[in-house]
Amino acid sequence: MALLYTPLQHRRRGLAQLAVSALSRRLISLGVRRPFVLSEETNPESNALFKKMGFRETGVRMKFVGFRPSAGGVEGRTEADRIILEG
Repeated sequence: MALLYTPLQHRRRGLAQLAVSALSRRLISLGVRRPFVLSEETNPESNALFKKMGFRETGVRMKFVGFRPSAGGVEGRTEADRIILEG
């Protein structure tokens, strides 16, 4: 799972936990043995939630490179270090 986002006005209501739980159960029902999430190292709120849900860091790091969208198309390149947490 990656690119999970909850708008500010909807945070702290358990929506992310509900979505991750439902998706994890579905993945397991399809035969996935250990669902995992990609999370930004610099996002302590998300990482705390995933760890609270039983996900653990694998020790694997990766660099995510993408582009920021803008009203006129693509604005520019963005990079973020991601950690992999396994359920």
